Amino acid sequence: MAIRDQARTTVWSLLIFAAALVTAPGAVVTLDDFSEGEVMVQSTGLGMHSQLSGVGGGLFGNRRVSLEIRSNPSQDEALVEVDSGFGLFFLEVPNGVAATGGLEYRTGAIHGLNLLAHGSGALAILVDFANGPFDLGVEVTDVLGVSAQGDISAGPVPLGALERIAIPLTSLENADFTDFTQVEKLTLTLSPSTDSGDFSLAALQLIPESSSALLAGLASALILVRRRR
Repeated sequence: MAIRDQARTTVWSLLIFAAALVTAPGAVVTLDDFSEGEVMVQSTGLGMHSQLSGVGGGLFGNRRVSLEIRSNPSQDEALVEVDSGFGLFFLEVPNGVAATGGLEYRTGAIHGLNLLAHGSGALAILVDFANGPFDLGVEVTDVLGVSAQGDISAGPVPLGALERIAIPLTSLENADFTDFTQVEKLTLTLSPSTDSGDFSLAALQLIPESSSALLAGLASALILVRRRR
């Protein structure tokens, strides 16, 4: 589809510019830059389809890329893809198809991953994206199975542009009861906000929550952060 061709020629340069503009050197910890573990999951059939792959420059041990199709009366093909050559993640959902893409990261360590060791003070997950609009669900689960959850609605982004959103860990529901020093799993679920949609992610990063205020200068999309009820 056109979205992937466009993203491969525009998003990469925009990402480099935005990263240099917004984030001070040394302030960012990469969760996934999509530079490794190239994979494509595509299907017309209902149900969950997934594939395990490596993680590009991340703190986590592995990444599972998934595509869940809930309805597809016209039997059109939906897909999720990690393009490691350009460092991009894509979700493409044709009109009339109800589908969700997923990214699940696991540490594989008995005591989990200490996210708080990778920054001082409160932290936020930084997401670079293009196109949309889409809904993004975030869930951070500790080794005891306690989860902090939240939802973000973002986009649409003007053609050829890149947006950034920051999701403070403290904004997630149940954050006070989740141990961010022993994180076992990070899960992202992505779905179009309309009947169909294409969008891409260019990077997932961990930044100090105080840095998120600097993102306001780049925001032109309507962004709503809300707690999951």
